[in-house]
Amino acid sequence: MNNISPNATRYTAIGLVVFGLLFIFFAWNGAAGLDNGVDIRTQFPFLISGGIGGLALVGAGLTLIRVFEGRRDTKEVVRHLERLTAAVECLAAQEEVPAHPSMNGLGSAPAMPPPAPPFEHAS
Repeated sequence: MNNISPNATRYTAIGLVVFGLLFIFFAWNGAAGLDNGVDIRTQFPFLISGGIGGLALVGAGLTLIRVFEGRRDTKEVVRHLERLTAAVECLAAQEEVPAHPSMNGLGSAPAMPPPAPPFEHAS
């Protein structure tokens, strides 16, 4: 699934959810449109074919969305960790930390403030 574009995955998941909701709607509409009163035996085919199938499609779509979002979040965390690792390695070598891309070349990363003095409790 690594070669599939993120938009294709997102649209596939949304399509599954929409089709699942349509299946549920048509199952409800078919069961509600019967003129036989309260005979539940005639409603089972609609429940089984549309209702359960629709729920399965909605569940598959939501699962696909969750997996896609998890992979995207993991890539973002890895990217941040790589930047953090590079910054720590630069500090360990007493070199200047490379500027963050959002600084637009305005200098190095901001310096850390000095540590605060220890808190003394007044008696």
